[in-house]
Amino acid sequence: MKLYQGTEIDEAAMTDHVAFDRFERRFLNLSPKPVGFENRQQSQNNRIGYSEVEYTKVGTRSIRQDEINEIKRRMDILRNYKFPLNKSYAVKLYDFMITPDTVDFDSEESKQISKNKTLIFLDEETYSHGNVVYIIIRNNMGITIFFAKGYMPIDASKFKVDTIVKDFDKILQKKIY
Repeated sequence: MKLYQGTEIDEAAMTDHVAFDRFERRFLNLSPKPVGFENRQQSQNNRIGYSEVEYTKVGTRSIRQDEINEIKRRMDILRNYKFPLNKSYAVKLYDFMITPDTVDFDSEESKQISKNKTLIFLDEETYSHGNVVYIIIRNNMGITIFFAKGYMPIDASKFKVDTIVKDFDKILQKKIY
């Protein structure tokens, strides 16, 4: 799988690993990342059933070295995988367990208000928030990497792909076609 495809001039200036490299620089390091939770509120200004989403930051969590290693291992496997050219995929790279004992809370109040909440990473650069990392693959190229919320229902139409691969073992067993 290639990670970037453009004109010959573009390819001379870019590597095949642009999407992964950007993700690694931005996220796969040991520096603490913002953590919080989602607040959904019914809006009176919007149609019935529509809710506005706000996020409350409560602290930070560092990504452990073993988590970084596992994501990089999976990314390396995907770099060498031959996906069918006529299909698109959302492949789950990693599911983070963000528990109170892994968070450095901003305050005791932050710790209290986060009780019984599902904690997620709050990517302040891209506003991609969640606890699960997915990569979108189209025509055997990694297009983008982002966070999704593991507690929200997803289907292929939400990610605008043909297939969602939640079980990475299917990649290892070469059962993606």
